[in-house]
This record gives sequence, structure tokens and C-alpha cells, in this order.
Amino acid sequence: MQDPIPSPPSPPAGEADLRILERELRRDWAEVVEAFRHFHELPPHRRFRWTGRLFHRLCPWLERGIQSLVVHHYVLVPTERFVAHLFFRVVEWPALPDSHLPFLSWVHDQVLRGLADPSRAPRVGGALAEEPPLPLIHRFNALPRHERAVLYLSVIEGCSDAVVASQLGMTPAGVRALLPGLWARLGVDALRLRVPHGWRVPLRRAEGAESGTAALVADGDKPGGLCGLGVRPAEAQVLQAITGSESRDRLEGAP
Repeated sequence: MQDPIPSPPSPPAGEADLRILERELRRDWAEVVEAFRHFHELPPHRRFRWTGRLFHRLCPWLERGIQSLVVHHYVLVPTERFVAHLFFRVVEWPALPDSHLPFLSWVHDQVLRGLADPSRAPRVGGALAEEPPLPLIHRFNALPRHERAVLYLSVIEGCSDAVVASQLGMTPAGVRALLPGLWARLGVDALRLRVPHGWRVPLRRAEGAESGTAALVADGDKPGGLCGLGVRPAEAQVLQAITGSESRDRLEGAP
């Protein structure tokens, strides 16, 4: 009796999840492309009424591109402003690319250009309560990347000092020592800038208390997790891979 032919080894669980997610992304993008094609085939008087439907199909992809950029560069982005601005630009295209990869690369490029040159940033609507005010965004993004990373992981994601330290190759004591000074450089108190809901604001401990920082969550509870942006961990890996080297260093020399 011959030995059965061995089955090929199964891919690691993480790799399998990524493949499933990639298929989901491709399938969803194909539906968006079809909806976009249908929109442009409509007569003008009906196209106006379909604009809202098209926005709801494209909005998650615009947000996905922005969020993957934020995760990699640790930058603040006025997401609602950019989503509206980019949608009005995309809707004028004759067609969407067959693949979502060039579309996400285009989103990355437009956002990075807007952050690097505030004069090119979108001026659509006003900031929501969940979004930082523009002066705070500009001051935050002007910091070096490693300082943005400390503030982003601790203040915005609400990570503990130990988690921040492990992510950035620091010690918890080093994180605690940096936070108050970095927060002060943002000028939140001096300029009376509004702090978005859920930010974990570092506070200096009372004199004589244990060295380090305490934390105050602004305006409500902060949802935990390193992917608090709404991007699943596996999806964050895929989207960062999608970005590639083209936008990886675009912030170099810019805020």
C-alpha cells in the first residue's frame, strides 16, 4: 500500500488571515468600481441624487487610506476635512483604477502633501469635536517622528508607558520623563487649544509624589487598543504593505 501523498503545509494563521483580508479588499473594491461606473452612466439630473450613495461607498476607502498613513507616520490628520476634499476630487474622475492599490497610494500622496504644506490642506467644513483643532495638528506634526510616536501611542491610543516603551525601544522611565515636556511643547494650555474626546492627557504629578506622569482622559472614556483607529491589526499590516516605499518617507523634511 502506497503512502498517501502529503498535503501541502498550511500557511501560518496570521498569513492565512492576511490572504482572506486581501480577498475581501479586492472584492469590496470591485463593487466600488462598479458603483462608480454606474454613477457616471446616469444622466446628470439623476447623478446628483446618487452622490450620497457614492459617498458612502467611497468614504470607507478614503478613511482606510488616511488611517493606514496615520498608523505608520504617527501624524494627526483632520480626517473629515480630507475625506470631503478628496471625495469631491475623485468624483470628477472618469473612472476608478481596477486595483485599490493605486487609489490608496493617491490618498497617501494627497494627505502627505497637505500636511507638508498647510496652504494645500483642505478647507472644507469645520473640525468636529472628535478631531483636533488645526493649530494643534500643525504643532503636533512639526515634531520629529520619534516624539510624535511617544505622544501618539500614549496620549491618543492610551497605551501604558510599558507598551509605548516596548513599541519604540525605550524604557518606561524614559517615556514618563519625555511626556510632560512633549505635551508642553504642543502649547495646549498656553494657547487654550481644545483637546479632543478620549485623549489621555499627561499631567505632572504633585511635588514629592512618585516621579512620572498621571493621566487624565479628556471628555469621556478612551477606547483601548493599538488599532483604535478602526483598522483591524491584520488590515493594518496589509495597508502598510500597500503603501510601499513610495509614501514611506514622504514626510521626510516635512511636518
